[in-house]
Amino acid sequence: MYQKIKTTDENGNLITLRYAAEKWLEERRLFVKPSTYARYIHTLRIHILPHLEHECIGELDTGRLNLYLQMLLSEGRIDKKGGLAPKTVYDIYVIVKAIIRFAEENYHISGYLPRTSN
Repeated sequence: MYQKIKTTDENGNLITLRYAAEKWLEERRLFVKPSTYARYIHTLRIHILPHLEHECIGELDTGRLNLYLQMLLSEGRIDKKGGLAPKTVYDIYVIVKAIIRFAEENYHISGYLPRTSN
């Protein structure tokens, strides 16, 4: 038996990665240095939102996320001349995972990503 996954907030807004990222950024701004905040914005605009902005948080599963990360490794450079470094892809993964966890905690979404310690 499958449980229905919540996909909207209390105001009826669809909880996409873009929506969750905007709310996550608002919260993070209070707790990080301006340089870190600027890096988050840059990473979101350049690497994350062009590929995942319309993904519904409650439906973003490990398989979809892995395909995205593999794409970044093979062809993720802005100049389209190859992939990003593994450390850069890991940093992107950490941000995406933080946004998903934020959405799960604040909108009571139980998604498909496994819980890990990092």
